[in-house]
Amino acid sequence: MKASFAIFIAILLFVLEVVLIVFAGYPIQVGIYETLISLFSLPSVIPEQSFYLNPLVAVAIIFGGISSIFVFGFIIGATIEALQEVRISFSQNLKDHAIVCGYGTTGKYVVNFLKKIGIKYVVIEKDPLKVRSLVDANEKVIEGDATKKEILEEAGIKRAKFLISCLNNDSSTLFTVVMARALNKNIYITAKIKDEKFKEVLINAGANFVTKPETNGGRELAKKVILAIS
Repeated sequence: MKASFAIFIAILLFVLEVVLIVFAGYPIQVGIYETLISLFSLPSVIPEQSFYLNPLVAVAIIFGGISSIFVFGFIIGATIEALQEVRISFSQNLKDHAIVCGYGTTGKYVVNFLKKIGIKYVVIEKDPLKVRSLVDANEKVIEGDATKKEILEEAGIKRAKFLISCLNNDSSTLFTVVMARALNKNIYITAKIKDEKFKEVLINAGANFVTKPETNGGRELAKKVILAIS
């Protein structure tokens, strides 16, 4: 629902509530006050029995309740849209950057390394606690699943130079590599794995370099970024 339409409906219902209360025999000030209590849960000045004996009052209260739903729905929707625009805006400003998928031990090492060598990056992480810690540290982070096309696009996959998968699940890593390669034929993809049998599969799927965390995964991934830059 468009924000302007939601506001229009809310105002219309509020006005109707005031009109109905006035027609029910109450002063306009009472009508305005009753519309406000729909939003702020203030005590009503209309006797309770009027809600049952006067249908105009009953309908007015119903309109007030519906209009409150529209107002709060608009506020929530506008807040979500604003947050999404902020997330998309920073990724749109990125170019030739690195996308780090996963912020575990390996992901943290890679992020710190990228900072040291001055490469712009954005982190994709679906753990809300890790996302919160990144936000608190003023890091560029997108909360979501790195295997999803829309999340990778939000991270600027088509303009990115590197994708570094630090996920803890080899199947998720495979899906991420496949999707990333499909969206950007030129991106340099590095990935960590747990099971050695996934190495060839990931290479065939489009990864440029694959390593296991037991062999200093974060350091190996970081080194490959340096070599790709050189």
